Amino acid sequence: MKIKKGIQLIDQHDKNFMYGGKFGGNFIPETLKKPIDDLTMLFEKLRRDKKFLNERDYYFKSYVGAPTPFIKLENLTEHLGGAQIYAKVVSEANGGAHKIYNATVHCLIAKRAGKKFIVGDT
Repeated sequence: MKIKKGIQLIDQHDKNFMYGGKFGGNFIPETLKKPIDDLTMLFEKLRRDKKFLNERDYYFKSYVGAPTPFIKLENLTEHLGGAQIYAKVVSEANGGAHKIYNATVHCLIAKRAGKKFIVGDT
């Protein structure tokens, strides 16, 4: 199976960083508005930053164990009439779950933001 590269990013918000179009918005306490705005601006910068993406890919490969394999779902393929259906086996990553990818990126973003502490959600 061939993996496609260079797929265009899909913007999910408008130029004012408002999710949901004209009906969207940030429903957060006022005290969190500035940190979230700062994080949004940093994300917009980093998501196209080749150096950041290369560092992310380095940690994914060297620490997480990416890329993890795909497996063909034979029974579902047959049941649905022959469509070639695959699933990503993320459980083979270090830690056995998808969360390691999220944690790795959070740490790299925090590093770029100059933060000294990380608080995990699980």
